[in-house]
Amino acid sequence: MAHNKDFDPISVILMDLQAAGVSDVVGDAPADHFAKAAPKDTSKPEQAKPQTSAQHKNVTPIKSEKGKPTSPPKEPLQLKTDDVLWTWGEGEKIAVVLAADYTRKGKDPLSAEERSLCANMFKAMGLDIETAMFFALAKEGPNGQPLDAADYTSLKTDMAKALKSKAFEKVIFFGQKPSCAVLGDDVTLSAARSMAKDGDIKHDDKPVLVTYSPANLLRQPLLKRLAWQDMLAYMVGEGA
Repeated sequence: MAHNKDFDPISVILMDLQAAGVSDVVGDAPADHFAKAAPKDTSKPEQAKPQTSAQHKNVTPIKSEKGKPTSPPKEPLQLKTDDVLWTWGEGEKIAVVLAADYTRKGKDPLSAEERSLCANMFKAMGLDIETAMFFALAKEGPNGQPLDAADYTSLKTDMAKALKSKAFEKVIFFGQKPSCAVLGDDVTLSAARSMAKDGDIKHDDKPVLVTYSPANLLRQPLLKRLAWQDMLAYMVGEGA
């Protein structure tokens, strides 16, 4: 009797085992390597409803942009200009609005290093720092409480009067808080910089410069490139 070359005894044995219902899948008993696997339960388990206490039933959490609950927004303070604003310098050509530590109230709002950097920035734009008057806004209140950018929005009317106290030819905002004080709106520094470049912020129909403060530039030198871009856009807007 001739043998079939394609005949494979192992294949025949495996087919017989499969026909008898034997599987090589490991079942619930790890030692039984030929037990049938338990069928998977495809039904979805019933989810338990969260229990809500009576005192929190009507509370709707405020969600942030990422959907996480946050605390309610703080009401901005109604600041008094005399408590947080002082001027420094006798210049009448350039108005500079910036934030400074409350401990410097009545004094030069810039440290020696900050003033040197500011002078160089002015020089790059063809300006003289000696022709500037600085309007300094305290970073803290009279009681030492830290002030948020939104707290400065109540100063808009008084800041407008202050900037019109002299015939300033140029106005410069250093930082977010001064921008909020002058605009009367809680804006980010990035937004204020963009608004200034687009001509949406003006003083007597003239463009203004909004950029990073000298203190911030000293802490983060990489921001100097962005500040230089702000300065260039400002000079272009003025036709320099």
